[in-house]
Amino acid sequence: MFKQLKQRALLESKEQAPSVVAAAREDDDAYSSDDAPPPRTACLDFNASLVHSASALKHVYLFRDFLTADEEACLLARLDGRPWTDIKHRRLQCYGGDPVRGAPRPGLPAFLSTLAVHLQTLGCVDFEINHALVNEYNAGQGILAHTDGPMYAPRVCCVSLAADAVMTFTLRTRTEDVGIKPASVLVELVLPARSLVVFGGDAFTDALHSIAPVGARRVSITLRRILV
Repeated sequence: MFKQLKQRALLESKEQAPSVVAAAREDDDAYSSDDAPPPRTACLDFNASLVHSASALKHVYLFRDFLTADEEACLLARLDGRPWTDIKHRRLQCYGGDPVRGAPRPGLPAFLSTLAVHLQTLGCVDFEINHALVNEYNAGQGILAHTDGPMYAPRVCCVSLAADAVMTFTLRTRTEDVGIKPASVLVELVLPARSLVVFGGDAFTDALHSIAPVGARRVSITLRRILV
């Protein structure tokens, strides 16, 4: 079961939801609509987890200790048992198809679908997650400032595994100012291992986000919805 985030992040509940650990140990079949979703247990307290800063961003939320150590270990083992794609400066796995109109939409693997359903039932998103991007960063690797773009629903969930990282939100720069004016930092946020960050609204539409070079291997799972 996801570790209950007491007081600030997760409201008390007497019911238990199916475990990500259990799902990660099951056969790796794609999620089927016939599978019963886990019962709704509790909602994440977004007011308590709002990242307060001097910036104007109002839709960045951090939940520390979202996963237990066992859940983290099982997710990493499951991912490392699957093929990685090498790209410049990192490796990745992509599930749910390409964000292109008319592209096939294969289902998520069972263990990632269980994680996606948990995020939905916990109130992180109000839509069905149909895409998962897994990034691996080795020591010294990160990702430059970017935006996910209009092909995705404007709310993103990202789970951090194995190591901490620093995520920075900067104000989107006009094309003519790129390389001339320094980026305006809105939020600089430490993402601990096993944490969940959710962002949307102004953080999605008005800001870029980046990951600074990490000090040790880190794996992130970004879950969202393709709209096209």
